Amino acid sequence: DEIGAGHDPANMRKLMLLKPKLRSINHENKIGFEPKETILTLHCKDRVPEVEELLKNSDHYIYWNNEAYDMGDPNITKGTGLERIKSYLEEKFGKPIKSIAIGDRPNDVEMLEKSDISVSADSSYLKDTQYYVDEAEDLPGVILAEKLLELYRE
Repeated sequence: DEIGAGHDPANMRKLMLLKPKLRSINHENKIGFEPKETILTLHCKDRVPEVEELLKNSDHYIYWNNEAYDMGDPNITKGTGLERIKSYLEEKFGKPIKSIAIGDRPNDVEMLEKSDISVSADSSYLKDTQYYVDEAEDLPGVILAEKLLELYRE
């Protein structure tokens, strides 16, 4: 089975129509787009006033996370996505499902709050989590997966 984020096709179309407009902004801080399913992410070295001006009257949320602009349907967040997946799995398996979420930016806060176990990948930035991953060479998700496998094997 496959589960999507539950996005509204009309809202997604409006979001995708923003992409060429954002591309046309010529600014030294722009780096590029990161492909994602339900949001549009434009990475930048620093804020770009022209981006904020273009999006100020948009139906979508815009969020500057200190390295990129995230834009999306205000009814779909990482938190609502986690709730949707948990609900689907609970219905499918007929029992409660526990979740672990890992995040490193303010746009992850809602997801971390809705998870059963919350892990910060940047404890200097997100302090209100149950656990944190120390700085390391590996990606925080890889470190978490390795730790969970280690605990599972015990």
